[in-house]
Parts: sequence; C-alpha cells; structure tokens
Amino acid sequence: MNELKKDILDLITLIRTDGAFDEEIWKRICESIERFSAEWKETGSVPCSFLPYLIDLASDLAGGSRFVDEKTAEKIEDASIYLCTELMPPLLSEEDYQI
Repeated sequence: MNELKKDILDLITLIRTDGAFDEEIWKRICESIERFSAEWKETGSVPCSFLPYLIDLASDLAGGSRFVDEKTAEKIEDASIYLCTELMPPLLSEEDYQI
C-alpha cells in the first residue's frame, strides 16, 4: 500500500510542478488499485489511511493543469475518465449508486 501511496504522490507532483504525466507511474497505480480493490470490496471499505490519496488523485486528474501541452492534457483527461469509470465504481456497493 505504501508503494501505491508513493506512486500517487509522485504522479500528482509531476502534474502540479512539471506539467507532466508519467504513463509508467499511472500504469502501476492502476494495477495496484485493481489488485487492492478485491480486498477492499471483500471488507466493504477502502482503508481510511488511503482514502485521502485516492480523493486527491481523482481531484488532480479531474482538474488537470493549465500549464501542460495538448497531448499531456489528453493523457490526464483519459486517466481521470478511467479512474472514475473503471477503477472506482467496483469499490462502491449497489446502494452507493442509488439516489
């Protein structure tokens, strides 16, 4: 879990400070979330120590950066969409989708 937290912080830092997106770090994040999601689904919760990292990642990806080139902006947008449509929904129960 610590490696996942580090990867998230590294990616967020790259986006915020360098206006860059590292696809290798993103790949590791996706693989780790997919690996942990089965455990989180089984226990019924995401560990509270990890939740701020996940929220910050989603927020930074959705916010993008106005200081990146068009190609990097597309990568950030694609990552945001993937996180919100593919990685996070399996962590939610059916009740979470109901209004």
